[in-house]
Amino acid sequence: MKKILSIISIIICITMLSNLTALAVDFETETLPIYKSKLDETGSDFETDPIGFETEKISISKCSISNIVAKTYSGKAKTQSPTVKYKKTTLKKGTDYTLSYKNNTKVGTATVTITGKGSYKGSVKKTFKINPKGTTISKLSKPKSKQIKVSWKKQKTQTTGYQIQIATNSSFTKSKKLYTISKNTSSYKTLKSLKKNKKYYVRIRTYKKIGDKKYYSSWSKYKSIKTK
Repeated sequence: MKKILSIISIIICITMLSNLTALAVDFETETLPIYKSKLDETGSDFETDPIGFETEKISISKCSISNIVAKTYSGKAKTQSPTVKYKKTTLKKGTDYTLSYKNNTKVGTATVTITGKGSYKGSVKKTFKINPKGTTISKLSKPKSKQIKVSWKKQKTQTTGYQIQIATNSSFTKSKKLYTISKNTSSYKTLKSLKKNKKYYVRIRTYKKIGDKKYYSSWSKYKSIKTK
């Protein structure tokens, strides 16, 4: 009887040992679950870092955007080189953001869209002016007493007309007057009723009217003349 009990005990021990060995093997070979980021599964605003944690993207609207400047019409598309910063970090074009444009060829108001990329999301729109190309004064003359004839180079492309400014000093702060010529085909204008024997400084610029808004070129270099 004792021998039978011993045999049964041995069988039970062997069975238990086999079960424990199987459990150990299963534990060693078990594959842990892998969690994909929400960016992979749903395209949401999260991305996975090198250790597998999800990090939320930064909105590009939280960045400071500077160096958006006015441009001069040339017939070609105008672009910008903005400075985009998040706190003290300067973002890189192509890596952190992309640029796209609208209405950026003709005189008027153009739009640049800064769209986040990589660790950045969303987009911000900025506008900038495209001003008409300027012109220069070709000649000043005095046909009669108290008169000045101003001649200039025509600038008909993307312009509506011209503005002439005169003054009695080169900084154009004294006795200044403004004359508007509404035809871009004009190339001269005679200014009348000026002061006799007075030195005048003269400069010119172009403008284009779009709706109720006017876009101006920069002023030309001035020329001076003394009236009769």
